[in-house]
Amino acid sequence: MMFNPLLKLITSQPSTSLPFKPLVKTFLNSTIHLYQSNIDYMTYLSLTKLYFLMLLFLSFQLTAKDTFEEQYLLGKQMYVNAQYNEAMNTLLPLTKENKANKYIEPAHYFYALAAYKEKKMQDAYYMLLQLTQKYSQWKSIEEAEYLAAAVSFELKKYRYALNFLKNKNEKLQKDIQAMKIYFCSKIQPLDTLLAIQKSYPKDTTLAKVVIGRLKQNPNNNEKTRMLLNYLIQEYKTEANTAKGISNNSIKSSYTIAALFPFLLQSADYDNYSKNNNYINELYWGMQMAIDSLKKEGVNINLVAYDTEKENNKLNSLLQLPELKNIDLIIGPLLPNQNTELAKYALQNAVYTFNPLSNNSKVNEGNKYVYLFQPSLEAQAGGASRFVKQAWANKDKSKAAIFYGESARDSLFAKYYKDSLLKQKIQVPIFEKIKKDKLFKLSSSLSDSNKLKGYTHICVMSSEEIVAATAISALEKSLGTIPLITKADWLTMPTLNLEQMEKRNIHFIFPEFVDKYNAASVSFSEAYMQRVNNLPSQFSYLGFEMVYYFGQLIKSNPSDWVTKLVNSPKKKGVFLQGQDFQNSNTNLYTPIVKFEELSLKVLNKIE
Repeated sequence: MMFNPLLKLITSQPSTSLPFKPLVKTFLNSTIHLYQSNIDYMTYLSLTKLYFLMLLFLSFQLTAKDTFEEQYLLGKQMYVNAQYNEAMNTLLPLTKENKANKYIEPAHYFYALAAYKEKKMQDAYYMLLQLTQKYSQWKSIEEAEYLAAAVSFELKKYRYALNFLKNKNEKLQKDIQAMKIYFCSKIQPLDTLLAIQKSYPKDTTLAKVVIGRLKQNPNNNEKTRMLLNYLIQEYKTEANTAKGISNNSIKSSYTIAALFPFLLQSADYDNYSKNNNYINELYWGMQMAIDSLKKEGVNINLVAYDTEKENNKLNSLLQLPELKNIDLIIGPLLPNQNTELAKYALQNAVYTFNPLSNNSKVNEGNKYVYLFQPSLEAQAGGASRFVKQAWANKDKSKAAIFYGESARDSLFAKYYKDSLLKQKIQVPIFEKIKKDKLFKLSSSLSDSNKLKGYTHICVMSSEEIVAATAISALEKSLGTIPLITKADWLTMPTLNLEQMEKRNIHFIFPEFVDKYNAASVSFSEAYMQRVNNLPSQFSYLGFEMVYYFGQLIKSNPSDWVTKLVNSPKKKGVFLQGQDFQNSNTNLYTPIVKFEELSLKVLNKIE
């Protein structure tokens, strides 16, 4: 039998050229055993070939494993030696799928690391994206995500970066904080940073970066100043309220808390802001008052708290210890939050001004809640006192009251009737106006004989068709009997000033501001310069509340509360005045009418 040529080939090679000697030894033993056995040559040759192919396959597999390891170690060493391009070229083949390649994940990572060092951010980003998406179970995936965040920051993919940094273990937190501070401090423009922070309201580090940027920004407008105050409060970054000083102490400064639904963290804030700009206008007016008071030596800090729209947020704010030591709370603006804040004020003896409500139920039995607007009862009482003084005869005074279908109109009409009766003014006519039966109103008002002996008429309705019908009917009448109504009529486009002056119409107008006097013109100019917009009635109201509070402090800094409780009638700066005598509701209501096509106040506080 011939000597096996395959055996001869194998045995003629140096043993070092084969990857594993045990495999060679097993192969040699097997072929020798076959050679010595009694089998024919062709069978022997076939079996020997089979053994040889098995040896080659195993040898290739083991060689491949060695090759992957050698290539990975080489690429890693190149990275260590700062040969970043070479490292990338060496590691790139190892990022491909292969069953024998156990270095696929670390090859991705070190490739991206080398690309990052070489400032090839796109290469690094796509490699890390592949690693974090396809191999998310890799044991070092958090380190890869940390690197992905750094790369994303470099590429100005800020939201991707912050998402990569979410929910990491404690060991990485210091590094994560440092990364956020470093990169977020450089984000330009500031509006971009503010928009990002709004999307990550629970990120304390990001909030602190924003606070730092806002403090350093010389061009803050009212909105950003408001946001700064909110963030300081929300994230407790510094002491910002007075600490436990009672009202009978003289302070270097006093603190007002504005509890408004700013919705600064809402995803729909911009939309909400456009539709509810009165909140900003109110707040900006308050800021203007603080500036004016500072010139008079009265220092007031205004701190903004965002109540949002739900009671849950308000309740969480009311748990803050600093609110118990606030000098004055102004708010809330939403009716559904009135009860909670009133309860808090009573329990903690904290005084509050409610800016907008004229519902006497809000402060009923609660001496700590003041309605800065006159309640409906107060408006009715103020109007009846004006009527008594201006028109009523001692014995034969009568009034006719017509009112609309809304609950508010009906309620005011009832309060007004009761007030007139207390003034000994009779009310023979007290009728509801139905829009489908306006001819009755027209018939009553156009009949001068029927209204003979009446001191005045009251038409309490916000409906434009009712207003137009009333004025038209009065024009048919030969008399000029006075008519009292709501200030809403002044904004109705179908009514003109000459008609209203000619028909002797008087308006109950709590928010009236004479915008043409010197003080108002000066305020408008300063407001425009600061806010880049004209002031609204809310701007004047915001100013008036804070300025009124400041004057109480100025007149009696050691006990401003006593001054508030015993405050006499006081002329306002822009609004016509306040009257809190023996009441925690403003009792003063301006009555205005047209004279020479200009509104004049008929019951001024002198």
